[in-house]
Amino acid sequence: TQVSVTVDTLVPLVNLVRVLLPDEADSASLPSLECCSSLATSLRVLWRSEGVVRHFNVSLLDSQKEVVSATQVGGALQSAQLSGLALEDGSTYWVVVEAVGSLGRRSLPVSTRFLVLDTSPVLTRIGTPALS
Repeated sequence: TQVSVTVDTLVPLVNLVRVLLPDEADSASLPSLECCSSLATSLRVLWRSEGVVRHFNVSLLDSQKEVVSATQVGGALQSAQLSGLALEDGSTYWVVVEAVGSLGRRSLPVSTRFLVLDTSPVLTRIGTPALS
């Protein structure tokens, strides 16, 4: 008896996802968004991929890993806009990108996270500690 094994090759997706505010440039030197205001109602997601991709699934997840927003873009694109957002102050969000190949194979999801923070830290007292 002969047994044949086929290997399901994953669609390659470079392990890099960047999140920017909509008015930021696409420059590769810009870091990914680490913190933003809840006033941001849309975000731009950028990524890089290699190989033949039919489409990309892009999702924004909240701290409970529930989908807040999702979109699908064509394989020739390497960016997506997530709009109509109502981000909550103090919350952490994840952006997840997954590539889907021409035969329906899915890449491993690649993600990045960011924090929504509207308030700056405030120093209430500056001084030296009392000596005991």
